[in-house]
Amino acid sequence: NDLNIGELSSFSTKRSNLVIAGSDYVFSVLAIEKGINTEFWYPTLLRVQQIVEEQYNQYRKDETIINTTVFEKLKPKLRQLILSNSNTFNDFLQDMKSSGANQIASVVIDDKYKEGDLEFLFHYFSEGLGKLVYALLLEEPVLIVGDIKDLVQKVVASIELLVPHRLLLKDYAVEYTDPVGKDLIICSSQVNFLNDYKDITKVDLVNRKIASTIKGAPSADNLIYTLKITPIAQVDTVIHRYVGKLIAKTGKLMELCQKEIISKEEILKFRGDLKVDELNVVISKVRKSAPQFEDKLFHFARSFA
Repeated sequence: NDLNIGELSSFSTKRSNLVIAGSDYVFSVLAIEKGINTEFWYPTLLRVQQIVEEQYNQYRKDETIINTTVFEKLKPKLRQLILSNSNTFNDFLQDMKSSGANQIASVVIDDKYKEGDLEFLFHYFSEGLGKLVYALLLEEPVLIVGDIKDLVQKVVASIELLVPHRLLLKDYAVEYTDPVGKDLIICSSQVNFLNDYKDITKVDLVNRKIASTIKGAPSADNLIYTLKITPIAQVDTVIHRYVGKLIAKTGKLMELCQKEIISKEEILKFRGDLKVDELNVVISKVRKSAPQFEDKLFHFARSFA
């Protein structure tokens, strides 16, 4: 950092490649034999980092002096995690050519890794981005599937530009993890639990496709279309205007729910020009923040059915 070259994410010696992840309290390093694909192992390291950090943060709440033996019980869990991914990696080596990962890697050569880029996102995915935005606005989990670390990071950073009002919670999975409460679940295309996530929106970096059970998202689709034809210097304004509208409507709906009686005129005025997917987002946000209004929200939603 003193040299102004950024954070160290990897390091090579004569015998090993060291993949590095760090946070305020935990610093993790995975040593990999020379010649092994380090990109595949990066999600594993982040999962290790997450497990240890959760344990450490829990320990800090109760103790002021750190006793390192408290982490001994983590060793079997971490060993199982590493061995499990070793088996997956062996299968990955066999299927590497057919997976298309080498072709995908060429897409990001000489590009600025990790940096968000909406033009790149629009080029990489020809359709489905509206449904992706809609899922994230509803705070539903999204599955990101990819095998190249730099490409995954760039796509994730680009997706974050579409929902600047939220800090997306990311989980790098090498085994099945409950999607509830997660925004982005990131994993390799070679894992054996992809079918367990069949009901959530899936961003497939290998095949450059976005699959979703969402039937339609007209306003989100319109947002993506508008962004594609908007000069790059003005896209942030377009996104913030769109998100700001939903936030303002959420506040207004909260005010209406606090009233004893909501008149038909108030309901129609509130609806205004909201499209169906926008209305669903607003109702969902109020439902999550104020569950005591569930009955009112149910009747409110029915009035537009």
